[in-house]
Amino acid sequence: MAGSLAGTPERDEFFEYLKNHGLKANSASSYISYINTLCTNMAAAHTQGANEDTALDVLMRMARSSTYEDDYLRALQDPVQGPKGRFGDLHSAAKQFFQYARNTAKAGAEYAAAPIASKPAAALAREDQTPPSVERNAETPAEARKFVFHKVQWLRNPPDETFIKAVDEFLELLAIATPGSLINAKEKEFDEGIRQALKTVGCLAVSELDSQKVFPGAEYTYDITATTPEGIRLLIEIEKTEVKRVLHDILKIAAGQRRDPKAVGLILVPDRYRTDKQDYPRTHLQEAKAVMELIDYSHPWAGQAIGVVVYEA
Repeated sequence: MAGSLAGTPERDEFFEYLKNHGLKANSASSYISYINTLCTNMAAAHTQGANEDTALDVLMRMARSSTYEDDYLRALQDPVQGPKGRFGDLHSAAKQFFQYARNTAKAGAEYAAAPIASKPAAALAREDQTPPSVERNAETPAEARKFVFHKVQWLRNPPDETFIKAVDEFLELLAIATPGSLINAKEKEFDEGIRQALKTVGCLAVSELDSQKVFPGAEYTYDITATTPEGIRLLIEIEKTEVKRVLHDILKIAAGQRRDPKAVGLILVPDRYRTDKQDYPRTHLQEAKAVMELIDYSHPWAGQAIGVVVYEA
């Protein structure tokens, strides 16, 4: 396709950029093919007016005109999800291309910047861990919302910085793959939506809901278990309503980590517990922290890495 990296000087520049930033030649070539696929999807979706001849120009201009990577990736949400290529591959390549486009002098000279958009309030809230206001979603139709995960708040035994970054990047992928309309879904529908999003981003061994026992013969099961494309084993518990149930979640994760010490426990909770009539002042995150204090006081924590992931409800 004419509007791709194939046969262009940018292809060679991007290849060298990737190699200079730690990728081997085979991986760099793969990333170039992913960008070509992304351009094909952009042309098919007419992303920001892209067609078969202009898709690469549009992609470069989008990268140059976006102040923040989050803005750029959200604008590419549809072509990154297909129809061609795999979500995780295209998303990772798009992130690399953003850095390339922003950091090469030639790109800066040849591609004019469009008006710069401000960073979304949701992205700012996720970074500084400040819960958005109660009124945030009140007037926003569910189908127009973006699903947002805050960064993991590690309760105990946080992994090293490289591992933490990998988990946070994975959650960014998962948020993009999760439809915003899921926010108003009932519990089982919500859980199934998260399960499908895990499969979309390339997770392996994604369990059926409530199918994996904490240990042989146990009555309790995990909501979902999965392995990320990077090989991180996840024990996932999801809460939408009952705040007190985080005690069960924490104990199940601790029990599972006795069998699999490398597994990472994640409890997905809303930023507030609300019903049709009111918002409750005590959140799942507050409850999780209080429970961990009780556990530490009564006996040392026997589990491994465990964290709470707050999503905007």
